[in-house]
Amino acid sequence: PTLFNDKPQNSYEMPITFTYIPADPHLGGHHQFTFGTDDYWQSAGSRLTHDNASGDYLLIFNNGKPDEITVYNFPIPTSISDMTNQAFYATDTWTIKQVALDLGVRWERYHAYNPAQRKPNGQFADLFPAETFPAQDLLTWTDVVPRIGAAWNVGGKGKTVIKGFFGMFRDTPGNVFGNAYNSNAQVSRTYAWSGPCAPTAPLAPVEYQCDATQSFLQSLPSLTPISESGGKSQVLNTHLKQDYIDEYDASVEREIGPNMGVTASYIFHGVYDNYPVDANGVDIGHNYSVPVQFTDVLTGAPITLYTYAAKTGQTENEQLNTPSSRPDTYNTLMFSFAKRTSAKWSAAASFWDTKYHRWINGTANLYGDPNTWFFPIDTTWNWGFNANAYYNLPRGFALSAFETAESGTPGQRTEVFSSSALSQKSETVNMGPYGQYRGPAISNLSLKAAKIFNIGERYHVEGNVQVFNVLNSSAAVSTNYLTTTNPSKPTFGVISDLISPRVLRLGAKFSF
Repeated sequence: PTLFNDKPQNSYEMPITFTYIPADPHLGGHHQFTFGTDDYWQSAGSRLTHDNASGDYLLIFNNGKPDEITVYNFPIPTSISDMTNQAFYATDTWTIKQVALDLGVRWERYHAYNPAQRKPNGQFADLFPAETFPAQDLLTWTDVVPRIGAAWNVGGKGKTVIKGFFGMFRDTPGNVFGNAYNSNAQVSRTYAWSGPCAPTAPLAPVEYQCDATQSFLQSLPSLTPISESGGKSQVLNTHLKQDYIDEYDASVEREIGPNMGVTASYIFHGVYDNYPVDANGVDIGHNYSVPVQFTDVLTGAPITLYTYAAKTGQTENEQLNTPSSRPDTYNTLMFSFAKRTSAKWSAAASFWDTKYHRWINGTANLYGDPNTWFFPIDTTWNWGFNANAYYNLPRGFALSAFETAESGTPGQRTEVFSSSALSQKSETVNMGPYGQYRGPAISNLSLKAAKIFNIGERYHVEGNVQVFNVLNSSAAVSTNYLTTTNPSKPTFGVISDLISPRVLRLGAKFSF
């Protein structure tokens, strides 16, 4: 039987909202007050309830030769991480002549924890014995954030409107935050393995006809792992800050004709106190102080990487905030046009261009692996365009079109350096600035033709024909820029994802 992997997710929500509109004219304008609460109880689970028929381990080969073995702590009948979230908010929509103000404040609390749980023995009981794990209280975040918006109807005729907004948004750790600290979760240990080979199991997923011997598997408790991942290798950072987003918007809207308007906007997003959301975080268990010399296989240039002095056993990882001096910022200019439905047709179009200043690794050269310092920032420009149009024809026929376009996907060249001189076995390093390569612009045009049949005054049936990606574009969505030394398996420039091909769909819709 194959490995049974179940991931139950439970979420219970209780939103409550009250709205009050006072009738007292002496309040200095028109008010609409809103009060509410959002309450969530969430649970994320993962169950690996059976041992793998071919063994609870993965063999790793390097150019066809035995190189490493990763072993797992299966089975895991129940692994649960929980989070509760409470929020209270109050808003006031206040109109004073030609000015409307939206004032709001929100209080939030997040509590992440792991309840008590238990794990039985598996294949590698000497490495991962049966255990009972006590409850873990992981973090409690509370905060108060303001939001304010304003709109000025210039001249009071609705021809020109100036809008502005500022808001602070606190992020949730998510109901899977506790997975990284849950000892009753998938744990793996990786060891060096150079053979010898034994016959492979009948049900094993095989790439090479080579399996680890039973004597080697039995010797694992006496060996020192290269690395370890999972709950026990994660250090809980009790001072981890809640990441947050600041948003500033400013826009001018202008009516240029009946039912037609244009808008120009500037939008800023700043992401602060960010932290890696993957399970590994930052490696704090090793001191990378030993230089190792390599050569770039593409350019022939020398490159110095760093390793730690010895295989010191279990790796320790910790979630660390990006320093306040390294926020991620996004500056966007957007222009849009809208024609509301009149004279049987409507249309809308928007174009935006965003300047990124995003840290690919916000802790680069500060903590952990210094090899992450190579080209750690994304400073690309990225644009996008959307347009749609709708036209009502006689006798219930209608035509519509939708076009999306965006700048090609940016990327950077990476290279894997492997050597016995590296205690971590290999390093994947950025070899050029992010955006040095970019795929072609991505464009997708879709069309729809429909005929509406009326059955009396209440019932309507729409038959339609839709064509997605009319021009059958095959632009690359994702491209691999990894440099490899294995000529039989080239990866640089290999496209890994394309736009979906042209699709014809016949549909019907009944409404009443």
